[in-house]
Amino acid sequence: MNSLVKSQLEHLGNALQELADVMAMAQTRANSVEKDKDRILQENWTAVRQAKIMKETMDRLNEVLDENERLNLKQSAAREHVLHLLEYARALGDEMEK
Repeated sequence: MNSLVKSQLEHLGNALQELADVMAMAQTRANSVEKDKDRILQENWTAVRQAKIMKETMDRLNEVLDENERLNLKQSAAREHVLHLLEYARALGDEMEK
């Protein structure tokens, strides 16, 4: 075989090997990027779900706080009513003792 052709074929073989190495590195990087994209997407979905859960919790908390305030007002009114009944009972007892 002609030495020039042999040299060119060796150079071509080396170039093809370098190209194959570059392509393998590019494939590895593409796989890594794909995994990173999937991980980030999963983290985003998780964050969105957590935000929705937190919003629902805050909405329910506001409802519970409103209900708590309403019940506190009701309890205060009942306490006042019981105190008035107690005053009437004492007054009635005092009148009966006379």
